[in-house]
Amino acid sequence: MNDTVQSFPFDSPLQSWINMRIIIVLISILFPLGLLAQDDVMKGFSILDEGRYDEAYTYFTALEKENPDNVSIQIGYGRAMGLSGLAEEANLYFKQKLETDSNNVELQLNYAESMLWAKKTLEAKSYYEELIVRHPQNFVPYIGLGNAHSILRQYDEAMIQYKKAKELNPDLAYIDVQMNYADIGKAYLFLENGKFNSTVAVFERMLEKDSTSADAHLGLANVAFALTDFKEVDHRLDIISMDSTKKAMTSTLDTRLDRELSTQVTTTYKFLFDNNDNVQNSLNVGVRMPVSFRAAILLDYTRFDAKNEFIPERATIRYLKGGINFRTRRFDFMAMAGPSYGKWETEKGKDAFVLDSHLKYKAEGNHEFKLFANKKVYDYTTTLVNKEITYTDIGLEYSGKPIGNIGVFGQYIHTMYSDTNNRNLALLSLYTLLKQKPVLKTGINLHYITFEQEVPLDYYSPSKLFIAEAFFEWNSMADDSKDFGARIELVPGLIKENNTQFRTSYRGTAEMAYRPNTFIWFHARVTTGSYAAIESEGYNYWSIEAGFKCFFKSKIKNRASKMPAEFQ
Repeated sequence: MNDTVQSFPFDSPLQSWINMRIIIVLISILFPLGLLAQDDVMKGFSILDEGRYDEAYTYFTALEKENPDNVSIQIGYGRAMGLSGLAEEANLYFKQKLETDSNNVELQLNYAESMLWAKKTLEAKSYYEELIVRHPQNFVPYIGLGNAHSILRQYDEAMIQYKKAKELNPDLAYIDVQMNYADIGKAYLFLENGKFNSTVAVFERMLEKDSTSADAHLGLANVAFALTDFKEVDHRLDIISMDSTKKAMTSTLDTRLDRELSTQVTTTYKFLFDNNDNVQNSLNVGVRMPVSFRAAILLDYTRFDAKNEFIPERATIRYLKGGINFRTRRFDFMAMAGPSYGKWETEKGKDAFVLDSHLKYKAEGNHEFKLFANKKVYDYTTTLVNKEITYTDIGLEYSGKPIGNIGVFGQYIHTMYSDTNNRNLALLSLYTLLKQKPVLKTGINLHYITFEQEVPLDYYSPSKLFIAEAFFEWNSMADDSKDFGARIELVPGLIKENNTQFRTSYRGTAEMAYRPNTFIWFHARVTTGSYAAIESEGYNYWSIEAGFKCFFKSKIKNRASKMPAEFQ
């Protein structure tokens, strides 16, 4: 019901740049400040510039012991400390040095930068603004303020500061690099908000300047991945992989492409019981076999068992469906159909036809529309299996974020039962995303359901039903970079049936996933609650589910033959 935040597979240098290089004022900036006059200090800064931070830290530690009052050595020592992973310690070190030399511009600049290392971005931003007031003709604080804005993903503001720095020092190429990465950051922000055309425009401008830009090709690969155009993803990654220095950039996206084009086998076992003595267990095995960049064959088998303490016989239903899935840059079509076979233990079984199908359209701006039609057997209890009531759902869904972090999910379903009954269900879900990694969101669900006929002896079917729920979700499973993820959801609610008083409902879910490697996932889920009066009247239940998904590499994609020998 409530969508998971889309996780884009980019492994752009933007990320490592933010984490490491964005906040390094290049050694070339330090020359005009007169800090590299001594050969031994210059050697230390050269080690730093080469990215050998631990070695530089050891080197400057020895120098600092011998020359504790040398400002150049203090700066080298503090920078090496911070860049080797001791960010908090570096920030404290520069703060202490400023207490005894408060007017030293170089110490001020490095203290500001150390706040960025220590992830005190807002503090660093304020301090850089103070430095600009004190030293309006020094271009370095403008770069630092731009970097702070970039870390905060305020790329337009970052660009303003970089341009000011460029006016003060037009020959410094490093500023052009920062401006380029601010553009990349803005493009990925467009991508996360589903503004695919705007994202493409940024990367195409970069290719006009440099047709071999790995950043631009990787960005366009990520756009294609979001639009499920896997052939285009493969093409863009192929261009990058030809350059040995850029191969590492593609690793995350390449792995995800491998999974998308691999045969997937999913197995799930579910056990459910409630306080009305219903007991269910089911086993589902699903197979997805890609046959091209766009098409896949689908197979699905389910065995469902239900029993009740008051009814000695067990009911069993088996489903077997097969079908296809076809995806383009904007559309996703899926259709599966097949027979079901249901019976009580002592009775002859009966067949029914089941269907599962949808057509999705992904519009610009994270708006997705879905039409679907499904036909199933009403299988909640043993008595329902014996009655062999089938139902057909025809529905429409919308999901999107029309305003900022405010998300909307809407659904309408018209259900036709084989006993001539009809149901209409409308759902509106509104939520706000409080945090993206891990996902933290909260919102409300509003359901309105009507049945044309009330048949309480067959299944729960009130003429009118209104449900209002609040939900709270924390989810780290959306972060594909982690080996272990978890999700917790709490959903309290109120139910009003026909003209009765409101009564309470609840639902709680705890879920976890473990990925020992890229191509196998294990998951488990426990859910408890009331049925929210949709499946059954007022009963409480527990559901336990466990399963795994594994991927078998496909031969659809094979870039190895095109790659330089060192990558084969």
